[in-house]
Amino acid sequence: MSGAEPALHQGLAALTNGGRISLLGTHAKPATIDLSPEIIFKAVRVYGITGRLLWETWYRTTALLEEGLDVTPIITHRLPLTRYQEAFDLVAAGHAGKVVLLPQEE
Repeated sequence: MSGAEPALHQGLAALTNGGRISLLGTHAKPATIDLSPEIIFKAVRVYGITGRLLWETWYRTTALLEEGLDVTPIITHRLPLTRYQEAFDLVAAGHAGKVVLLPQEE
């Protein structure tokens, strides 16, 4: 969902043969994919997510979290909401994974 080309390739590399990848992140420039090894030879199903499927993704993600999926390893920063600009700068510079902004903290 990041829209970063390296993340797209990492996701495709991690995907099992016959797997499905759902893409939501928009890219600032066209992404280059080597179709033979990354899609065709792995029999990958590629889905672009737009409005309707986005809600299904939310429901599935909520179910995974309720079942105990631990997402803490991807959270690299927790900042108070007042430091939102710092959060955006970290992400833009590529120095963060997931940044959580906490509205109740000062």
